[in-house]
Amino acid sequence: MYYFLRNRYHASRITHHASRITHHASRITYHASRISRITRYASRVTRHASRLIVLLFLFLSLNVPLYAFDSEGKNNILETIRENPQVQDEILNLSVNTILLWLKEGKTYNPSSKLSWVMNEKCGVFVTLEKYGVLRGCRGTIWPVYATLKEEIINSSIGAISRDSRFPPVTIEEFRKLHITVTVVGKITPVVNPEKEIDPLVHGVLVETCDGQKKGVMLPGEAPTLEHEIAWAKKRASITGDEPVYIYRFTGVRFSKDVKVKSE
Repeated sequence: MYYFLRNRYHASRITHHASRITHHASRITYHASRISRITRYASRVTRHASRLIVLLFLFLSLNVPLYAFDSEGKNNILETIRENPQVQDEILNLSVNTILLWLKEGKTYNPSSKLSWVMNEKCGVFVTLEKYGVLRGCRGTIWPVYATLKEEIINSSIGAISRDSRFPPVTIEEFRKLHITVTVVGKITPVVNPEKEIDPLVHGVLVETCDGQKKGVMLPGEAPTLEHEIAWAKKRASITGDEPVYIYRFTGVRFSKDVKVKSE
């Protein structure tokens, strides 16, 4: 009887310890599953982080400001300008008045505060001057340098008449012979396949050497074909045919007027 009870006692202890072992094993399995889940999430985070690092390196190596690819706001601005002749006149008049005051007095034009909201937005601008159909001066920026569109227009207008190294400064006698074109720059996109991604009548191009030292620009509609557009952009930057380059395309709104009467 004694041995029977003792064996029963030891059997119950063994069962108890086996139950505890089973309990701990289940706890280990539970924590192992959680560790596996955490490892899986960590792997995802690492993968996304590596992608972000690659994109950041790409943007920095291409010398492109990150905000240049935030196109939604710019597209809204371009649509407003494209669909509103009054805004176009406002922009052209600002350019004309800036040029006239600079030629007359050498002073920077201070526009009225009653301008459309577009004038306080941030966009790149080019001002192109022609005389009897021949280029007389051009200045501007793909990416904005100043805080507002009106400042870009004022500075590009002054640059077109006085800081284009290809031509002597414009004189007051030439003022009423000028034809002024303003191009407001929109979305800028890196290009992989120019033949499929660029329409020279719709898109301008920026061609840049890999070291970022030389950049050439052609505005939308300036070239009849894609081949001419890229070749002329390279020529403007003195980029030889065998130099490797990055190519970008950009949209823009262009409008113009002849300077015949005073704008204000």
